[in-house]
Amino acid sequence: MSKKYDVGIIGLWYGRNYGSMVTYYALHSVITDMGYSVLMINNPLGNANFEITKTHPFRIANMYYNVSERLRLDSLSKLNDVCDTFVVGSDQLWNYGLSRPYKQMYFLGFADDSKKKIAYGTSFGRAYNAPEDEKARSGGNLARFDGISVRDDLSLSTCKNTFALNDTVEVCDPTFLCKIEAYNELASKAGTLETEPYILAYVLDPNPEIGRQLEKLSIEKNMKVVVLLDEPPVRWDANFANLQLSGNGRVEVKKDVDLFEWLWYYQNSSCVFTDSFHGTIFSIIFKKPFVSLINRKRGAERFVSLLKPIDLEYRLIDSADKITSDLSKYDSCDYEGPYQKLNAIKEYSYNWLKDQLTKEKKMIPANAEVKSITPAPDIQPKPVVEEKPKTSVDFERCKMIVTLVKRYGIKHIVMSSGSRNLNLARLFEAEPYFKIYRVTDERSAGFYALGIAARLGEPVVMCCTSGTATSNYLTSITEAYYQHIPLVVITGDRYPRYLGQDEEQTIPQAGMYGKVVKKCVSLPQDPTALGDWEARRMVCEALLEVKHHGTGPVHINVPIANIEFPKPPASVLKLDKKYLCIDRFELCDPDSKWQDKVDRLSKVKRILVVYCQNQPLSIEEQKSVEAFVDKFNCVVISDNLANFHCSKSILSYNITHDYTQKQFRDELAPDIVITVGGRRMLNNPILGKLRNLGTQWYHWRVAEDGEVADTYRRLKNVFECSQKYFFDYFVEHSGDIHNDGEYYKAWKKAESNIKVMHAEKYNQLYAIERTVTTLPAHSLLHIGIGHTIIMTNRYKLDPTVRVFCNMGTNGIDGSASTFMGHCAVSKELCFLMIGDLSFFYDMNSIWNKPLTGNIRIMMFNNSGAGLLRHYRSPSITQKHETSAKAWVKSVGFNYLSSENQEEFEENLKIFTSDCDQPIFFEVFC
Repeated sequence: MSKKYDVGIIGLWYGRNYGSMVTYYALHSVITDMGYSVLMINNPLGNANFEITKTHPFRIANMYYNVSERLRLDSLSKLNDVCDTFVVGSDQLWNYGLSRPYKQMYFLGFADDSKKKIAYGTSFGRAYNAPEDEKARSGGNLARFDGISVRDDLSLSTCKNTFALNDTVEVCDPTFLCKIEAYNELASKAGTLETEPYILAYVLDPNPEIGRQLEKLSIEKNMKVVVLLDEPPVRWDANFANLQLSGNGRVEVKKDVDLFEWLWYYQNSSCVFTDSFHGTIFSIIFKKPFVSLINRKRGAERFVSLLKPIDLEYRLIDSADKITSDLSKYDSCDYEGPYQKLNAIKEYSYNWLKDQLTKEKKMIPANAEVKSITPAPDIQPKPVVEEKPKTSVDFERCKMIVTLVKRYGIKHIVMSSGSRNLNLARLFEAEPYFKIYRVTDERSAGFYALGIAARLGEPVVMCCTSGTATSNYLTSITEAYYQHIPLVVITGDRYPRYLGQDEEQTIPQAGMYGKVVKKCVSLPQDPTALGDWEARRMVCEALLEVKHHGTGPVHINVPIANIEFPKPPASVLKLDKKYLCIDRFELCDPDSKWQDKVDRLSKVKRILVVYCQNQPLSIEEQKSVEAFVDKFNCVVISDNLANFHCSKSILSYNITHDYTQKQFRDELAPDIVITVGGRRMLNNPILGKLRNLGTQWYHWRVAEDGEVADTYRRLKNVFECSQKYFFDYFVEHSGDIHNDGEYYKAWKKAESNIKVMHAEKYNQLYAIERTVTTLPAHSLLHIGIGHTIIMTNRYKLDPTVRVFCNMGTNGIDGSASTFMGHCAVSKELCFLMIGDLSFFYDMNSIWNKPLTGNIRIMMFNNSGAGLLRHYRSPSITQKHETSAKAWVKSVGFNYLSSENQEEFEENLKIFTSDCDQPIFFEVFC
């Protein structure tokens, strides 16, 4: 296991039942789609010679997963060298009857404390009845988890009451998080299995009463019943016999059904009966009318936990004789209301998992440390500790605002009475730094604030409740705008969902001051970490704009649903230092402000300069960059679109693509990232590596627009100047310092450790590598989006080749037309590499335009959108069998094509030659 992975998934993905198979397919898909590399941990108790060829779970694994080598229970610690994070998957992994043979594997007893440990949607299934010493071991290991979520109420209660894991949350089963398009694609592999309508019965624990009821259901509904039993073939005969079918109805029991067929039967059924938890879930996913029999043998509580929160509990029955008691349930099911609630649960669950994977590793308390898979039996569960009082997201956002107001040096606060701004009032009042002025009438309060700001020449906050109170501010704001007086207007608001619903004190406040404020932001209601990031950035943007290019008023609108009453304790009202403010540096700022940053950068050991999409530098600009990299401890990374080369630059795509997050953090993590150039590097793995790096670094943005573009979510400083001015200023004011070269050496070592991907067989990657590495010097290259640009960035171009790409918005439209514009004003050879859909979308790019002898177009025809193929949707991939041959020949191109390596190599020589004729090369791959 030499390859490293971001995430190792622990669970019963090798279980021979449909629920386990589809659960782990879903969890694997969701985490993979988040951008992480995933390793499925093999069954330590399995039979290697049997499973891979004989069982359906392993056939699925061979198609979709990376699977670890099989390790014995006492050797699982080797996985610490392979995975950065371990995720215990959903299913009843903590059911003692199931987990006992695996000892502490499902409690991650083997995982080092340095590894992040997450449980997603895991379940106890029933009361945890392990012996006390085993329960103590389990509790000790659970205390080492970074995040625990469960999928049912009983498991939530067990975590909190038995093990004192008070931060445990309840989430939906991972099968809900996977996109339905993925299930449809799997089902499509089954072909067509039935041609007439049918009722699906998925039965885990058959008995004679279920058999009688299904025959009755078939007769009553005049429809065939298709019965699916659980997957293991060895149990099929016994399960079939347990039904004791008499032959009275049209009941057909299927045998040897694989997962693709199982999904097909769900997808195309008219309605469903099931005694399965996952059978119930997939009835909901495919929006089928259904009846679920509570299966007490396999855990009754989880059925209620699944259906009650989405108002579908009425679909449950408690005994088999009630299967046909209400036939109307098989006719229809209103999913509008349930899906509104389900979608909210899904969004929360998805964001919880994403946040857990993203956030930093938590420190493990010493008394919770468990080093081995069989720790000493005297280790106790984490003790109950006094919890910090909980507050709402709305209150925390208010604390964020007040903290940032203080950090930007704004001291004077004019408050007006109301309830929607109560959180803000309490936070301002609790901080001795602020001077509070209390004015009841908002119209007067606005002018009162204007007077203070005008006299002091510094920003003043005015804050009020929602509704018409905010309207009364308009006259003073208008006066401040035309006098250029710096006011910060903070208005409490109702959530936008209440607009137009006859709610009190609810008017459209976002943007209500129109053109008489310099900036208006209305904070999001998103309760996740991304919502915090967005809110902080918006507040910083507004507070920065008060004095940006002249002074004036700004508006911060704060939707608040939860008002903290009674008053929270003083510890809760204390401002939080974690909220990072963003600073902007302008050419008019004093030298002392700039010099402070020069001095800071001079001491930094690891500076990562990210050179973005840009035009080639002038000679003077190149000198400025070289002088900067000679002095400061930096390395410059770029891709081919940067058109950039210097003595300390590296083409970074292969490194950031192949390195795991842990490798990047341990070997290459920067202290400061400086972005220069134009549009950021799109479709480049550096984005994910930096966003998931943690909080021990900062981002400096150098851009003439001065905008607050927080690409990596750690923006600290914006330098509103040209890149040449920035480099020159820092070089001239840094004294006698020199780049020690250590950080550059680390990147060069990483570069030497990476094996560049070379295509051994004929395909698009092969064609791109061969073309990129044989382009004539001093030519022009325009690269299409999608796979084309991603693959091209793996290979180094001749530094004299000038590169273009329509990556401003990363959209499919206009690449070929833009390229033809290049050709119209260029004398050098001009090359376009483009995908088939992108070219066909822009076919008229080559029509009615002058065709010159320097035009070279290579189109990769892979019969559809290659980059989007993993979505498994015909509407998205747009599969086709079209060739460009007739069209391009009709407008005057010399047409070449290849369908194998020999044809490609022969035609590539013609394509890259300087023969004076336009050439179109269609590469079928």
